[in-house]
Amino acid sequence: MGPAGIGKSSTLAIVEELDSDFGRTGSIVTRQPEARDDPRFIRYVNLAESLQCIQKHTFVNYVIHPTTNIIYSTALDMFSSRYNMLEALPESIAYFWNVGFKKVYVFYLATEPPAWQKWFDERYPNRRSIERKKRLAEAETSLNWALVDHSYAVTHVYNSPGGQHETAQKIIDSVKYNKKADTKGRKYVRAMLQQIEEMK
Repeated sequence: MGPAGIGKSSTLAIVEELDSDFGRTGSIVTRQPEARDDPRFIRYVNLAESLQCIQKHTFVNYVIHPTTNIIYSTALDMFSSRYNMLEALPESIAYFWNVGFKKVYVFYLATEPPAWQKWFDERYPNRRSIERKKRLAEAETSLNWALVDHSYAVTHVYNSPGGQHETAQKIIDSVKYNKKADTKGRKYVRAMLQQIEEMK
């Protein structure tokens, strides 16, 4: 988990490279393809098909994106690894605890605000665009969620600029060897939340 531009996809890809026990779980989406989509991890369905699957309970989970209204979901055949990794929205986390997985780990990525702003600005360079404003609003909601004490464990992971291999290894070590990821992540969540005011 983490706000747009924090490096979720890149980190998951590195985890997968470092340890074959880990595999990325894709998403089923009700939107048009985008240039940055990886076809190995995205399936496209129309809204009617998605709603039908929801009614028939054939999805493992689903969530409606809070700013775009796109439905993101998964199917059972997408969970084929020993450890299945998925980018998630705050709205979907509680659901995963009720699905019946043996264990659910929640990792929230955070970094220094200037580094995150640079990554965010590269992805959304037009400061007046509606898309950028939506993603900032989404980031603010997500960061606020990460600071609340939840009934389930959330590990705040410091994703240092240029250190994504180290971040990926922290996640592996936390899952497989029960090692603590770090203690700095929560501090950076707060700092990033303050940075958003300057980015608006």
